[in-house]
Amino acid sequence: MKCGLYLGGRRYISIVEGPLGGGKRTEQPLTLDPTGLFELKVTTDLAAGKVVLTVNGKSITAALGRPLRAITHYGYCAMNTVTAFGPIEIADSEQPAVPPATLPLLP
Repeated sequence: MKCGLYLGGRRYISIVEGPLGGGKRTEQPLTLDPTGLFELKVTTDLAAGKVVLTVNGKSITAALGRPLRAITHYGYCAMNTVTAFGPIEIADSEQPAVPPATLPLLP
């Protein structure tokens, strides 16, 4: 599952299940200034089989094509761009939020 933004020619808010090339996409046009700051929030409900991506208050929802039992990896990705990222914060409905300093980030 990949959740994020296309800021170049396509300019979309996007959730992709599977590979970027050929995966199942749920997208909406990005109407925000592509040079601005973005706050992304990903909310998953594994029991319901859905993912919600919220970007600066605008949300899209995708149904999972197959059940997931757990989220095992998370991190950042950038392609053909220069960017800066803030810390990843994780909150579980059954556990308190994990402080960003304790999160293992993928390279």
